[in-house]
Amino acid sequence: MNMQAIILAAGKGSRLQPLTLARSKAMMPVAGKPMLAHVLEILAVTGLSDIIIVAHPEDSELHEQFGSIPGVKIVHQAERKGAAHALNCAAPFIHGDFILSACDNLVDPHEAERFVKNFQRHSQGQPCGRLALVHMPAEKMTSMGMVLWDGETISSIVEKPSAERVVSNLASIPLYCFSRHFLDYLPDIQPSRRGEYELQDGMQMFINDAGELRGELFSGRETVSDARDLLELNLRYLAREANLPDQHQFPGVQFNAPCMVEPGAQIESGARLGPGVLVERGTTIGAGAHIRRALVLRGANIAPGEMIDDQVCA
Repeated sequence: MNMQAIILAAGKGSRLQPLTLARSKAMMPVAGKPMLAHVLEILAVTGLSDIIIVAHPEDSELHEQFGSIPGVKIVHQAERKGAAHALNCAAPFIHGDFILSACDNLVDPHEAERFVKNFQRHSQGQPCGRLALVHMPAEKMTSMGMVLWDGETISSIVEKPSAERVVSNLASIPLYCFSRHFLDYLPDIQPSRRGEYELQDGMQMFINDAGELRGELFSGRETVSDARDLLELNLRYLAREANLPDQHQFPGVQFNAPCMVEPGAQIESGARLGPGVLVERGTTIGAGAHIRRALVLRGANIAPGEMIDDQVCA
């Protein structure tokens, strides 16, 4: 039976507010595509095509854009109670081994492909799991899942340890492979002090019950926590594109690569855009405005002559 891929995309993205008041974190733009689309592209490289997206039922934009893609099934997490709860919402539709990713976890596609192949090589129907690991500075470990790893197997995992409990610089990022056996532990997970059902608690139960949990180092990952992260991520992706809009659509507008403008944006003559600018549809940019290193999100109105530098405009 082929592996499935599960993407957790029901989160509110509280630290991205007010940007996420209008759309979910999964639908935040990264170089002209929703962040969720980039995760799907990474999974496509691994060869997996049976996808379950766990989404909030009110996320109409996500449903509209991804609900009709062949091989994609959307299930609902109506109450945001943590990653383990979200996975449990998908559990009735998971038939075998699976890879689990957060909607904002962007990794090297070829490392993800290797990760899946290594898991498949060792699984052979046995209770097992595989965690993607990265090296992190000690001061950031309190916001990550800290692991104790001997280079092959993981003996302990602690979600967001207190400063005095940080004894490792290895963090688990939200990319995991599991045999279906792991789902059996989800009903036994109790709410954490944050009131959420944490996957790491289930992993520790799995380890304690003689399940094999292996680790694999990744060179890094890209993710989004707040508006600054979103801007920086877009600047990196735009730099890889190094593209320019069609000058004929915007007479009198000066563009400096990299710069991306979605159809439906209105830009008046005399404006200067770039380098490092994404302009979404439904925006208005006045004559003589100068914009660089910026996201101009849909609905934004940039006044004539306004100077925008290093910010997100909504």
